[in-house]
Amino acid sequence: MGILPQYRKEVIKDIILWKKSRYFIEEKPTSHKALAQWAYLHFDFRTPEHKRLAESTIIQEFGEVWREMKVAGEI
Repeated sequence: MGILPQYRKEVIKDIILWKKSRYFIEEKPTSHKALAQWAYLHFDFRTPEHKRLAESTIIQEFGEVWREMKVAGEI
């Protein structure tokens, strides 16, 4: 089915924390935009109507969650 809106923020936070904990192997530092693009390719983010979200929406939401986590001191 995919990741529904009520779980999207939690999943995005987990992906950001995986990156921070070096769960991913990366050749060079990755921006939150590149991480969002990777997540878009590997996860199925859905709207309340179960339609797939656009890549630009996921990138925007990653940026918003990233900023919230930075302000809260989580990253």
